[in-house]
Formats: sequence, C-alpha cells, structure tokens
Amino acid sequence: MGQIPPTQDPLPTSRSGQAWPDGWYVYEDGSLNGPLTAAETFNRAPVLASGKPLLVSRKGFSQWYPLRDLSEIYLASIGSVQQAPQVQPKVMAKKVGSQAVPTLAHGAKSPQVIAKSPQVTFKRPQVTFKRPLTAPQHPMSVPSESVLKTSTRATSAAATSHAKKAVLQEYFLARTRLRLGQIRSPWMSGLAGVTLSIGIYWPIWFASVQKEMLFHTHSMADSKKVNIWHALLAVVPILHLYLTYRLAKQVRAMEAQNKYQYTSPALATALAIIPPLAVVYLQQALNRHWLLHAKHVVVKRRAQAA
Repeated sequence: MGQIPPTQDPLPTSRSGQAWPDGWYVYEDGSLNGPLTAAETFNRAPVLASGKPLLVSRKGFSQWYPLRDLSEIYLASIGSVQQAPQVQPKVMAKKVGSQAVPTLAHGAKSPQVIAKSPQVTFKRPQVTFKRPLTAPQHPMSVPSESVLKTSTRATSAAATSHAKKAVLQEYFLARTRLRLGQIRSPWMSGLAGVTLSIGIYWPIWFASVQKEMLFHTHSMADSKKVNIWHALLAVVPILHLYLTYRLAKQVRAMEAQNKYQYTSPALATALAIIPPLAVVYLQQALNRHWLLHAKHVVVKRRAQAA
C-alpha cells in the first residue's frame, strides 16, 4: 500500500450578508415594501425617479433614514469581510504490519498521532450597528410629512439654488438681445434711495424704468420726450399719483402679454402717497418680469436638449 492522500474537511464559508440583519422596509412613492434582506435593500438605487431619496428602516429604529447613508456603511462592511485562510495539516501514513497508521509530518513537535482531521474554528467578523437612542418605533409606520420634508430638504434646496443661478446667468447673457431692463433691489431703491436722497431719487427712478419699459416694448421713438416730462412732473404732488397709475398700467400690460397679471394699478396709486412704497412695489413687479423672460429661455433650451 502507498501513502494515503491528505484529507480535508469542508470549511464553512463567511458571507458578509449574514453580518447585517434582515427585516428591512423600503418606503418609495407612497408604498411600503418589506420585510427585505440586507442585500435586497441596499442594492437598490438610492434616488427615486421623482428625484426624492429612497427611505429605509427596520424594527428598532426610531425614524426613516435615506438609503444612500446606510448603503455606504453596508458596502464598506462587505469589502472588509475576508474569508479565513484554509489550514491543511500535512498527514503522512506509514505501513505497520498490514495497516497504514497516519503519523505527523517530519519536524512536528507533538509526538501524538491524531487520526481525524483537525477542526478549524472561524470567527465571523462582527459589524456593530448603532441604533438611535430614542424610543423605538415600529417600521411599518409610514413616515410623516415632516420626515419626508426633512429628508428632501437638502436636495430641494440645492435644486432651487441651481435653478436661480441658471435664470440669473441667462438674464445677464440675454439682457441686450431680449431688451430687458435693469434688476434693482426694491428696498434699496425705495426706502434707501428715495428716503436718503430726500426725494431726489424718485424722479430719476421714474424716468429710468419708463425708459426701460419703452425699450422693451420697442417704443423708443418718443422715449426722450416722455422721460423728460415724467422726470419733471413726477415731483409735482397729486400729479405724481396719476403718473404712477399710468406706469402700473404699462407694467400690467407687459404681464398680460406673458399670460399673467400680478400688478394692481389701484394699489400702486395708493402706495404712491408715500413714494418709497410705490417704488418697492413696482420694482418688484419689474424684476419678476425681467427674470421671467430669462426663465422662459432656460426652459426652452432644456426642452430642446431633451
């Protein structure tokens, strides 16, 4: 008889998915799915088609968490789990009489002979998952409106800021081409400009916005005459109320061409009793109109790109 080939017991495998408990719930588009395993939960896309983050929770959690935050921990734990090395002791057999008796390999310190294969103990890596310190809440409870608003607050704020920057950038690029007026701070123009200048800024502002509106509506033929007369008559008490009413009607006419009407000539005339208030009201309306033209250009460009 020859040598007995080395024997090897089947080694237990270490699966990283077992380190994370099952029983996860997913809240997406108003529906609750679960219970799911950790692999089924964290292999999903972290953002829904509507742009809102996907929320997950399980029994023992006090609230719903964005999937993006927990999936990073889950993927990191999968990468850190390694399979323990397989130990194969060398066992030889020598012939004693008519039987082959297994002995230890040459150089072994222990004189004892073990007939069965050695047992190898594996320790599965433990993944510590910290739960919230607040009182637990059943995962089947649907997240409230406040929780959903908190989860999407960062995403909506970033999208709003990006949209405002895009519209403002388009305004400066297309200002000359679209014949748009100047965007001014309503409060700085009204309260600071008119008040601190003791009313001197009032006819200057009146003539400037009148000129911008005529330029926007392609009515520049009589703009110089109109500006001079309006600048002179705007300082006349009682008469400045009538000029303010006419200016507000022109703003409302421009708004009507864009399918909306926010400006009230009557309210503008009433505010003109204190000219700084009329400046604030009408300048806000003009700023909204100029930016709306830039927004239409941005929306049209995105639709063409899509």
